[in-house]
Amino acid sequence: MLKVWFDFSNAVNRKSSFLAAALLLFQLVVPSWAIAEEATTPSPLPTLDLKVVQKNANGEQYQIGDRVTLFVEINPEIANHATDLSLSLPKEEKKLADQGWYLDSKTQFTANVLRFVVSPIQKGKLTLPSLLIQKEDQTPIAKTTSWSIQVNGPEKKEKESELIDIVPISLPTKYLILFAVITLLVLICAVVITKRYLKSRKLKTRQMAVPVMKKESDHALALRSLELLFKKYPFSYENLKPVSFGISEILKNFFSSRFTIDAREATTDEMIALLRKEAIPREGLQEILNLFNDLDLIKFTKESDSGHFKEHHYQDFKIKAQSIIQKWALHTGGTSL
Repeated sequence: MLKVWFDFSNAVNRKSSFLAAALLLFQLVVPSWAIAEEATTPSPLPTLDLKVVQKNANGEQYQIGDRVTLFVEINPEIANHATDLSLSLPKEEKKLADQGWYLDSKTQFTANVLRFVVSPIQKGKLTLPSLLIQKEDQTPIAKTTSWSIQVNGPEKKEKESELIDIVPISLPTKYLILFAVITLLVLICAVVITKRYLKSRKLKTRQMAVPVMKKESDHALALRSLELLFKKYPFSYENLKPVSFGISEILKNFFSSRFTIDAREATTDEMIALLRKEAIPREGLQEILNLFNDLDLIKFTKESDSGHFKEHHYQDFKIKAQSIIQKWALHTGGTSL
């Protein structure tokens, strides 16, 4: 800097030229502008390749609801000593559900590799858009490439109508059938009346023996509601949605009463935030979050695209819900199931 000014002064003294002074002054000022402009220009985010942990046996063919594990390799210079990274959708993109995708909020970052799980929820050619990779303070450090697959759904089979041959019935046979039907109806009515009588008599005896009934505990009420729900909606593809909504409502009511919070109208993330304030351990919160993520996947998937769910998945929901209720039950000597 001093050398440039010294050259500038000598040039003015030797030539006394306004033009030479202007040129040297321009060389002195312009680099400062260029450096300032270069310093304020933000550098673009690096784009990292998105890869599949385990490729599908059918290549790029997937089914609705498949859990696909993806990963990106992150250079240590880009990670900059970050210990926990998350993913988010750019603001200009549509919601992932509108684009046919479900993104699991849980991520794993170890050995400079970020892993996460996505599930397709629509049929056809789907493209997962580029996602932002963020540090703990929500600062983006990189972005992923897009990823395209072909998604198939269950095909509906048309039932063929079966024709029943007409069997002629003689007059005596008709009377025998009518007599058998009437006899069966009489027996059914007698059994129903007898059961109702015995039930009412047993109820009267119980009321006389126990005049005061204890209030049903929160966990007992939740467990009984689960039993009634699964009895009302046995396993079928049409019953997956009402069962998923029912389990979610029962657990939210249980948490609201058990921990004295208002989680009945809360979303999954809002409910987890409320439970975190009640000092529930991280393992317990993760167990609850995993169940609600599976329930949300069914609730926001079309009914016609749920053919991959089997009866053991249906029963697993009941077992996991019962386990959570029993784990956080408050036993005070009241009624229990």
